[in-house]
Amino acid sequence: MERQIDVSKKTIEEAYYEMKYCEENGEHVCCIKGGHEFHSIDATLEDMYKTLTGMTEEQFNKETAKENYKNRLESMKIESKKPIWLDKGKKLVYQERFSNWKECVDNLANNKYGANPIEIALKIMEALDAGEKLSVASKMINTDNEKLNNLVENIVFRYSKRGPEFKEYMLGSNITAHDMAEIDKIKKMNVEFRREERERIRFPK
Repeated sequence: MERQIDVSKKTIEEAYYEMKYCEENGEHVCCIKGGHEFHSIDATLEDMYKTLTGMTEEQFNKETAKENYKNRLESMKIESKKPIWLDKGKKLVYQERFSNWKECVDNLANNKYGANPIEIALKIMEALDAGEKLSVASKMINTDNEKLNNLVENIVFRYSKRGPEFKEYMLGSNITAHDMAEIDKIKKMNVEFRREERERIRFPK
C-alpha cells in the first residue's frame, strides 16, 4: 500500500525528488499536487511539469525567468518614481504629516491594483492645491476597481490640504455621523497645521 506524502508547500521538483528518494529506498509513495495524483513508481519530472503547468520543464523555467525579469523591471520603475512622489508630497502635504506620507508611499508603491493609487491621488491633490473645483477633482477617480477608488479617496482625504472638503463632497448624501466626526477631526488638525505653516513662512529659521 502506498503512503501519501505531503508536498503541498513544495515545488514540482522538490515533490518529484522526494518521491524518487522514497522509491529508491524501497518505499512506494504517492502525492497529490494541484489536484493531480502522482505515484513514485512511474512519475517523471517532465510529466509532472506538463500536467501541472501545461509546459515542459524548460518552457516553464523560461517563462518564470521572463516573469521574474518583468517584475524586476517594474520594481525598478516604481523605485525610480518614489523620490518624485515624496518630493511632490513636500509641496502638497502639511509638514506635520510628511513622515506618514513617506510611509504611505513605501507601503503602496508596489500594489496589486494595476494602476498606482499614489499617482492617481497626487494628480487629484495637485488639482485641489491649484484651486480646482471639487466636482472636477472628483471625476479624476475613474478606475473600474472600487477598492482602488476608495483607497485613492482616503489618501486624498488624509494628505491633501483640502482633503476633508473633498471627502465630504465624495460622500454626498451618504455621509454618516461617524464620517462627519472623522472629517471634523482632520479639519481641526488642518487648521492648526495651516497656522504653523504660515508661521514658518513668516519667520523662517
